[in-house]
Amino acid sequence: MTKHTCTLMHCDTMVRNLLPPMRAEMVYRLVQREGLSQSDAAKRLGVTRAAV
Repeated sequence: MTKHTCTLMHCDTMVRNLLPPMRAEMVYRLVQREGLSQSDAAKRLGVTRAAV
């Protein structure tokens, strides 16, 4: 594998493993601590309400 391909694989792995828990923590803070609705939290994060 080339170095470029290897780097892309590492980035893909990080995105798949790190973003969901980070997004979940952001949603938790927006909804529980800040009192936003799930719809408002979804709008702020740029995702659908179903993703929240």
